[in-house]
Amino acid sequence: MSGKVFNEKCVITGATAKYRDPLTGLAYSDLAAFKVLREKFNAKDETILSLSESAKSTASQERAGEHEQEHEASGEPESTHECLLSSSQLLIIERDEEIKKLISDKQTAKLLMEIDGSVNPQRTLTQSRKDNPQVEEFVARVLSAIEGERR
Repeated sequence: MSGKVFNEKCVITGATAKYRDPLTGLAYSDLAAFKVLREKFNAKDETILSLSESAKSTASQERAGEHEQEHEASGEPESTHECLLSSSQLLIIERDEEIKKLISDKQTAKLLMEIDGSVNPQRTLTQSRKDNPQVEEFVARVLSAIEGERR
């Protein structure tokens, strides 16, 4: 969200904005405007807070649009990222000490984050299970915990 801004007006001065505040997401023109912007934000000025929320929402929508364009360009099937586990299964997984231990491993956690953040998590998971023993061990333990719950 930080960086040069060219097609917006400064929320403080109304002049052409050159920058965007990474905290508030709002455009500003110079250092003096930035200081006023932050003062108002820190003082919980309702107008600035409202504008900030709007700017963050717009930025989030823009990122989602960019992600959608990347996804369409990839030609991969749409991933819904829906949870396929029941609340009782999630609770069992959450309480399983072996799963907690596996997740606490930084490399495994990083691999799981990459899978979850991918355009097609199911395909990425399938490939990761083949390529990474840690992911296969994690999946096997999760499946074992869920199967144990069904008995």
